[in-house]
Amino acid sequence: MDLSGKGERLIRRIRAKADDDWVVVKWEHVGEPGEVVVLKSESGPAADLRELFAERPRQRAVYFDSGTQCQDQDVVSDVKYYYTLFAQDGEGRWHRQGDDKVHVPRTFARERVEFHEPGSMLAKLDKMRVGAFPTP
Repeated sequence: MDLSGKGERLIRRIRAKADDDWVVVKWEHVGEPGEVVVLKSESGPAADLRELFAERPRQRAVYFDSGTQCQDQDVVSDVKYYYTLFAQDGEGRWHRQGDDKVHVPRTFARERVEFHEPGSMLAKLDKMRVGAFPTP
């Protein structure tokens, strides 16, 4: 499984926008829909999907599926968030597709809440990690 992040365009028109209670990230598929991973960080966009598996990752997965949008509810006011999207091609390779940033305004009233990835996403991420970094 290639996680280098270089390659073909599989999604386009990536947009992140602060809504009333969360951030919405939207995109469009180019051709047949495939799996998409959305990474989030407060320190900058991801250059490579492997950043997700670092010992102390700066990136966190907020979405892993084949749709065209996700909602991030783990946001607070007066913070800038970076969202980086990776898409999987038909041969199982992952390609960095682009990123967007959003600054959640001070008027945003939500308190920080602890949010955990759904079990199905954790299982997919674990499978990705095992495939990308096989044990000897």
